[in-house]
Amino acid sequence: MTGDAEFSIQGILIHGGKSVVGGLAGAYFGALLTKRLIGYRHKTGDTFAPAVALGIAVGRVGCFLTEQIGTPTGSPWGLTPPADAAAEIPNCPQCLLGVPLHPSFLYEIAFCLIAFAVLLAIRDRIPVPGELFKLFLLGYGLFRFGVEFVRGNPEMALGLTGTQLFLLATMPLLIGYFIAQLARRAYQPDPASNPIEVPV
Repeated sequence: MTGDAEFSIQGILIHGGKSVVGGLAGAYFGALLTKRLIGYRHKTGDTFAPAVALGIAVGRVGCFLTEQIGTPTGSPWGLTPPADAAAEIPNCPQCLLGVPLHPSFLYEIAFCLIAFAVLLAIRDRIPVPGELFKLFLLGYGLFRFGVEFVRGNPEMALGLTGTQLFLLATMPLLIGYFIAQLARRAYQPDPASNPIEVPV
């Protein structure tokens, strides 16, 4: 993704999708389309949700070792890349300055490991099939939008990166789904409040 990418719907979808976020969105809609084409009606995302969180955590180890790790920070947990390693990191002029940087990939690894544990703990408590994976997508999307501010990716428009613009275009779908689900459940009558009268 380049810093001078044009701000447009096409730019958001093309450049913003070149990330884990774009991969998750593509995989999700691809699975929906494939299941519809073959007539498979069962929910499958819940099975893979914990594995996806763990897989992202493992994959980000490689990103942490080979890519720009974040923006400059004065926090005590900031990391300064070694000079020889910094020289090999593409598109990261601040890596060569010898200043501490946000370890944004470590933030993401920690988030995904926590998500993995939470998903395992609650997967048998989610009553609606398919919602566990949607909960992960919602949580990861919100986290990723926030961590982008210290990731150091180039801004595309409005002070936001391509990934953030991509999330702004897609997250309302998930948020709308959960709002609709909550509203529907709120209006469902409680069977206990309407006891069935048994003729004597």
